Amino acid sequence: MSIIRGATLSEGVEAKVRAERAEPESPLRLVADIADRMPVQVRDKLISLRDTKNDRHAMLRSVSDRRLDVHQRLQNWEGRLRQLQADSRDHISEKHPAVIEVEAEIKNASAELARLTERNAELTTSWQAAARLLTSLEKYLIDVEDGGIRLHEGDASPLKAGETAIDALERAARRTRTLKADRQEVLASAFPVAVAKKLFREHLHERIEAARPDVSPLIDRLEPIEFPQKRVGVSAHGGSASAVYMIDPVGLLGWLFPKEFTAAIDRELAAAGDDEHALTVEQRIAKLAEVDADTLASERDEASYSELAGLLPRADLDPRAALSLHADMPAPKRD
Repeated sequence: MSIIRGATLSEGVEAKVRAERAEPESPLRLVADIADRMPVQVRDKLISLRDTKNDRHAMLRSVSDRRLDVHQRLQNWEGRLRQLQADSRDHISEKHPAVIEVEAEIKNASAELARLTERNAELTTSWQAAARLLTSLEKYLIDVEDGGIRLHEGDASPLKAGETAIDALERAARRTRTLKADRQEVLASAFPVAVAKKLFREHLHERIEAARPDVSPLIDRLEPIEFPQKRVGVSAHGGSASAVYMIDPVGLLGWLFPKEFTAAIDRELAAAGDDEHALTVEQRIAKLAEVDADTLASERDEASYSELAGLLPRADLDPRAALSLHADMPAPKRD
């Protein structure tokens, strides 16, 4: 068997088998870079972000290598001090020139190691932030590109009088946090009691119909009345799942006492309800749309002020804000 240079043994065997079978090799497929499929403005932002991520990683590697060198140097000097102390028949004086020299080197190396360790941590955080942002943006673009990429055409909000870019960024970030809290408040709001009552009646009607006894066997054949059963999942001993069949007590009670059952649930709903702060489905949708539009506008300000301050946007920023995309493009999943 001929040797294929640079190939592993398994790759060489596979190539030989393919040749013996005259099996054509699969054509090479080149996957286009997502940046190359984007409008120029989006492409430039992606490439710039990739450059930033790579630059930060290069700085991190450089500092990490220096840190390893200093750590090794520190270990060497500490070993030298132990050797001086061990080789001396008599107790070596702390004021001995050799000891003073080694201790000075240890002190200097320790200080440099601490500084490089701190810098290494800072650069790690910085590089990871850029990597997370890039991953988020590229994934979003891949997910939505089939629907077309549309750009935002609005102008960035100007700085306020006497405000720096950092001040403006902090202001926009606070506004975004407030809006996100507002969104959670909308999602957590109760539904009106009337809406709950309507839905309860629909559910109860379904269960009553499913549990309604069938008297036809008794009428037709003098056989027992059939009470429909429903499949119920249960957890058996040891955590294994199984299923049993049983008559639905809720459905049967609703069939026997429909008025009493409904009145009792209505009383519970009235006691638990909070119509003063409740939102209908339509109100909830409208409020969420309003909050989401304001949040996107605030995050656009964050992206603009970050660029003005020479910073990257935060990694979880709405990609439409980070890339200046149109508001009608799909929103990222928020909840």
